[in-house]
Amino acid sequence: MTETYPTPAIRPETMENTLRQWWQERFETPLPDDVREWLRNLFRQEISRARLHEQLLDDATIQSIHEGRRLCQTKLAHLDETAIQLKRQLEQLHQYLKVNTEMTEQRERLYRLNKELATIQAERQELERFEAFEPVNGQVQRIHLLAQDIERTRQASSRQALEIDQAQKETDTAEQQMTIEKENVADALQRLLSSAVKMADGERLGAEVEEGRQHASEVDANLKLLRERDSILQKNIRENSLEEERIQKELSELRVQLQALDVHQQMLVHSDAVKMMIDELVLADQQRTELTRELDLAMRRQEERDEHLGRLFSENQKLGATIKSKQEEADGHRRGIAGKDSYNLQRRALELRSRMLMLKMSATLWHGIAMGYDLVEQKEESITRLRLHADHLNRDIDTQDHDVRQLTQQLEHKIYHLTLSKSQNVIELRGDLEEGTPCTVCGATHHPWQGETIVEQNALIATLKADCETLRRDLEAKQRQLEDSKQDLTRTLSRLDTENEHLSTLRQRQHADVEEWKNFRNLDPSFSDCSPSTNREARTTLIQLLIEKASVDAETAEKELEAFTFHLDAISNIGVTIQKLQQQADDLSIRLNEANTACQVMAGQVERLNKRLQQTTSTYRQRYDALELVITLPEWSSQWKTSPENLKQRIQGMRDHWEDINNKLREAELDAMRLKTDGLRLQESRQQLLTDIASLESYTNKLHEHIDKSENAWKKLIPEGDNKQPFEQARAQHATQTELLEKARKEYEKRLWQQLSAVALKEALDSHAHDFEQEIAQQHRSLDLWMNRYNANHPPVQIQELERVLAGEKDWSELREHVRKVQDEQSMTEARVDYLRAQIIALQAEGLRSLSDDGDAERKALQAKLAELEQQQRELLKQIVQYDLRLQTHEQAKAFVS
Repeated sequence: MTETYPTPAIRPETMENTLRQWWQERFETPLPDDVREWLRNLFRQEISRARLHEQLLDDATIQSIHEGRRLCQTKLAHLDETAIQLKRQLEQLHQYLKVNTEMTEQRERLYRLNKELATIQAERQELERFEAFEPVNGQVQRIHLLAQDIERTRQASSRQALEIDQAQKETDTAEQQMTIEKENVADALQRLLSSAVKMADGERLGAEVEEGRQHASEVDANLKLLRERDSILQKNIRENSLEEERIQKELSELRVQLQALDVHQQMLVHSDAVKMMIDELVLADQQRTELTRELDLAMRRQEERDEHLGRLFSENQKLGATIKSKQEEADGHRRGIAGKDSYNLQRRALELRSRMLMLKMSATLWHGIAMGYDLVEQKEESITRLRLHADHLNRDIDTQDHDVRQLTQQLEHKIYHLTLSKSQNVIELRGDLEEGTPCTVCGATHHPWQGETIVEQNALIATLKADCETLRRDLEAKQRQLEDSKQDLTRTLSRLDTENEHLSTLRQRQHADVEEWKNFRNLDPSFSDCSPSTNREARTTLIQLLIEKASVDAETAEKELEAFTFHLDAISNIGVTIQKLQQQADDLSIRLNEANTACQVMAGQVERLNKRLQQTTSTYRQRYDALELVITLPEWSSQWKTSPENLKQRIQGMRDHWEDINNKLREAELDAMRLKTDGLRLQESRQQLLTDIASLESYTNKLHEHIDKSENAWKKLIPEGDNKQPFEQARAQHATQTELLEKARKEYEKRLWQQLSAVALKEALDSHAHDFEQEIAQQHRSLDLWMNRYNANHPPVQIQELERVLAGEKDWSELREHVRKVQDEQSMTEARVDYLRAQIIALQAEGLRSLSDDGDAERKALQAKLAELEQQQRELLKQIVQYDLRLQTHEQAKAFVS
């Protein structure tokens, strides 16, 4: 048997010093490092366990955490609802501001266009109307543009298809590369695992070798220690007799001291429990005082929260009554517009204004048509007079021309006779004449000269000369008269041509006006007739009466629309007020719910504090009664109330003194018993020690053989000596392959995203092309319908001719282009203004807002309020996370402890 030694009664400052001293005294060697590390780990685990015990929560704290979390969730739900409402209001406000801004711009543009139309009102009447095909010019051009867009879209789609194929190839390449990198990563991982297994085996064999060497050194140390003990045993045999006498004297003194402490033996035996009970009693007293203070504070807070809840409830009632009165006022305005429709009123007002404008235009056009008919009649009468005058001049010219020709012939005969009479061979010629034979000069068959004398012949010559002069003067007068008549005829014919051209122009203009009058036939059934036989004054009077009636109807419709708009504005303003009041009511409801929840939580807290106070008071009484039975010291209660620590120190001092006496007594008795048997046992121990030395030497030899085998196996497994280098290389290779895999994956995702983007773009282009084709089909159907209507009232025309005509150059004047442009812009702007006004009225009817509100300020206020709500949401989420972390920590600590 091994020899046991007495344990000295020492008090080290730390457990490690105590352990080191005990180990040094027990084995006479320093404390090994592995034992010290094991003990340190054990101490750390105990410290961690103690800390986890500190993290455990009681039921009241857990219940308080749950209620606080529920309160935060309730507030968060209310904040979410309020945030959704604010976002909806922001969206509606953004829509209203957008429509209102566009409405202002369109109104300004419409004012400018109306002003420009008013300045060119007089010139508008002079413009020629467009050709018959021009109404469908936009449709044909739209069809051409859509066809070009379809062609461009198809080309873009084809290019996109090529890009999709290229992207598919790149994606497949990236996917293959990623697959290769995955295989490389798997191989690297396999090599890493093999290296890790090899390293673990090497470390295990190295640890076995190191442990064997350590154990061998320990065995050698033990062997040396056994040999030293053999010498010590011989020395102890000599000292045994002296030690026995000293211990007997010490035993007698200790028994006397122990008899004086027998009265307090039970208290001293359980001194640790007594001190723990004192601490628990102090803790119970402190908890009772703290709970009393918390209960008073909680009851005051409960009263304050109840008063706050009552105030919120009163405000909620007042706000509900205000909302109800506003709703009744809005109902009154709704009754004022019951059965009316904003669209119908606006359409009626626009129709009446358009009718009045059409009537005014028709009055101007009819005035022009009436004047045109008068001018045509005047021109026809003037042309008739000119034609009659020209006919008369033609007859006069013919008569005068005949007279001129006769006078010319007569003058020529007279001149010839005169000439013959003056010539020298007149007598000879006359000599050849016979009665009844025609004269070669004048053709006469009677020749009176034969009976005339010379005197008579001279008188005849003078008479012929006088007749020639008379005939010449008459001929010249007739020729002058003929020339005057011809000039008059030329002037008359020129005027006739001019008047005919003017008449043709008047008739063309009159025909254009009559054709334009067809646009006004729907204004009155009598307007269908626009012939010259129409009673012009009666129609002018009728148009004036219709204009006056349309003006009165338009004013009435405007007043009805203004009244309807007034009611809508009032409803809108009341709706805005109700919405704000409802928002206040919602906020107040949220605050009311929060206050109610807080009151309930506070009531539960007060109830729990009462229960905890009762339990703590009961615990305090039980612990005090238990201490009263255990503690045997006189007047311990007054000392406990004065200083619990002094009481515990007093009990601990008595316990230490009592234990010291008992330990010394027990040690002395043991020493006495030991010394009695030491004489016999020392010899037996020395024989056993020699036997142990022999067996330990045999064990040492076997241990060295085992160490040599393990060291050979370790060197064979890792010949290079470093078992971490292959593992580090495999881990670095695995990290490199992992990085390559990540790059390949990112490249694959990039190529895949490019492919999907290209596919989405191609689908969008195909969708646009399909939409364009549908719109072309719709335009063709509309164009066919227009052509059917046109061909029913005009000579048939084909689509090729229509496209050819519309594709040609149009000779439009700058004024005509300007007027048409202004008219189109005015019509579109007016339609846009009406549409935007209808949108604003619709928004006002929904109770969104009124036109006089400051939209930017309200938007900033809503955004600020939304940001504040989001900040409150983040704070509540942080509180919920903190509650969850405390509960999670409690559960982890509870699981670890259990």
